[in-house]
Amino acid sequence: MNDTTASSRWPVRRIAEAIACLAQVGGLAPRQVELGEAPAGLADADALNFARWVEGAADWLGVEAEPVVTTYPEIDGFLAAAGPALLQLPGEPRSFLLLVRATRQGLVLLGPDHEQRTVPRAHVRALLCAEVEAPMLPRLDSMLDEAGVTRRGRARAELLAQWLRAATIEGFWLLRLPPGADLRAQARRFRLPRRAAGVLAGYAAVVALGVLSWIAVGRGALTGTVDHGWLIAWVVLLATAAALRALVTAASGRLAIDVGALLKQRLLAGALALDSQQVRLRGAGQFLGWVLESDAIESLALSGGLAGVFALIELVAAFAVLAASGHAWPLVPALVVCLAAVAWLGRAYLGGRRRWTGLRLDMTHDLVEQIVGHRTRIAQQAPEARSDREDQALHGYLDAGARLDRAMIVLTGLLPGGWLLLGLLVLGPAFVADTSPAAALVVAVGGVLLAHRALRSLVGGLTQLLGARVASESIAPMFHATAGQERVSPVLRGELDPDGEPAPLLDVDRLSHHYPGRREPALDHCNLQIHRGERVLLEGRSGGGKSTLLSLLAGLREPQHGLVLLDALDRRTLGLAGWRQRVVAVPQFHDNHVMTGTLAFNLLMGRRWPPTADDLAEAQEVCEALALGELLGRMPAGLLQVVGETGWQLSHGEQSRLFIARALLQGADLTLLDESFAALDPETLRIALACVLERAPTLLVVAHP
Repeated sequence: MNDTTASSRWPVRRIAEAIACLAQVGGLAPRQVELGEAPAGLADADALNFARWVEGAADWLGVEAEPVVTTYPEIDGFLAAAGPALLQLPGEPRSFLLLVRATRQGLVLLGPDHEQRTVPRAHVRALLCAEVEAPMLPRLDSMLDEAGVTRRGRARAELLAQWLRAATIEGFWLLRLPPGADLRAQARRFRLPRRAAGVLAGYAAVVALGVLSWIAVGRGALTGTVDHGWLIAWVVLLATAAALRALVTAASGRLAIDVGALLKQRLLAGALALDSQQVRLRGAGQFLGWVLESDAIESLALSGGLAGVFALIELVAAFAVLAASGHAWPLVPALVVCLAAVAWLGRAYLGGRRRWTGLRLDMTHDLVEQIVGHRTRIAQQAPEARSDREDQALHGYLDAGARLDRAMIVLTGLLPGGWLLLGLLVLGPAFVADTSPAAALVVAVGGVLLAHRALRSLVGGLTQLLGARVASESIAPMFHATAGQERVSPVLRGELDPDGEPAPLLDVDRLSHHYPGRREPALDHCNLQIHRGERVLLEGRSGGGKSTLLSLLAGLREPQHGLVLLDALDRRTLGLAGWRQRVVAVPQFHDNHVMTGTLAFNLLMGRRWPPTADDLAEAQEVCEALALGELLGRMPAGLLQVVGETGWQLSHGEQSRLFIARALLQGADLTLLDESFAALDPETLRIALACVLERAPTLLVVAHP
């Protein structure tokens, strides 16, 4: 390690300061909160717990630390594209490099003295790959000695790339703004306002060059003497405008792609952040409608926004041309009246678009729900009455669509065409009476035509923007779902309370929950304490609140009254993700699902993906301990066999044990099982229970008496 790289190493005790400094230097504007030094146990924490602490510390600062695993051949590409990034160096004790950005000269690192230094990329790469390369070097050197290779640099690199092409390197975190961050901050991060201003300035220049080019050729055409110099100027202006228009088109396309990616990222994060209970209350048809509307937002907003702003630039040019023509009265007031009419009709179009979109989404929702319940409808509804509801909905939808089409015709056809006709009628007397210079009349006609083109672009962009606004109103719950997400406090699992004494693992104090529409509460002032290592059996009658309690303990529901603490910390401190990392629940069978994918994915989806060899080995071991070894033996691909609706069919009992294995593989502090053994025969139950008791550190089982 050279002196520059060595002076850039951060010790693990300063990791919190390192994350805050890197976020600040990287332009992520972290929250001004004090994290202090890392906890004493962090240096010796296992990789998973350490990663959770790093991600929690970043979240507490208002940024996101995305863990990255790269393969050996891809490490160069990763270093070239990463930044700001936290790079953990292999070996003990733990230490880090803070990568700010990559340049042509090398990698810019932020040192513990808060100074930035440029280090050759090869030096950093050698540090990160040393642990992976070390086992291969003796064999490699022996092979090169036998072959008599003297210049070994390139040969070593090529052979290592072949031998280690499947090797992975971990311990990297990319710092970035979270998907739920303020859109203005994310736009500034990607320099979107500056790029948008550049696109608009470029288009304004295109319009100005177009006007100047026709001035250049028009002077000669109107006087009857075409000067060669003015022709050259005309050609130069046209060529410049064409080249600039191509650049503007390319820049606006790249801008649209980046804005679209930002919107998609926000919508995807919102979909994942939706409250689980709200998801349960909504139908599949409503979510299908949201998907369709989210696609409309991207296409309509981007194209309509650019078209509308470009039209405004053309309108400014049209006003300037009309004012310079000597016929500003009454053309300019007439154009203002047309713009006012566009605004008034646009408001009416917005109301019609809302009604039409609402009916369409309702029809989509009803159609999907009726497909799901088609058999029930056939059995319970008379044939002549099955289509009554659909007919009424379709009639209303067609009526709303007809009104919307009429408003669209007026906006896109009559208004621009009416302005063109009005402008020519205003100029008609001057043409007939020959009372105005020909040059002034030609300039006025040019202004009218330019305003006509601008109006057509304006109403087209306006209708698209209004459609995007209606679509955004429809999916607002998904778009804003990330806004209220809790921040995760960087807490190590198993830390002590302020008094230094181990707190109860779970402490429930006066917990109450009341379902809407029910008179009696499901839970009323419930108190419970569970210490580490305990096995608790909770029995009770059906409807007594057992499943409600488990959902509250697992973080699937928000407590209405009372307090739930985990290691003396509440959910707001740990964050929902941190809570669910420590408490894992296996709900009742009807609330659990086998995803269409491999068995390994279904087992490890709560842990990490893609899995390591150790993950797959542990999954195999847990399955065999739950008496699923025979099932794996029957599967041609073993853990890689596709299961789910279109794959391998699992029995009720096999699915129940899959759900238990999925929970055990997450390695949580507290495991909650809700009627998980109900589908098992006595012998299988005995085997599965022994596995759970052995592998779950602390256990709460719900069962009927």
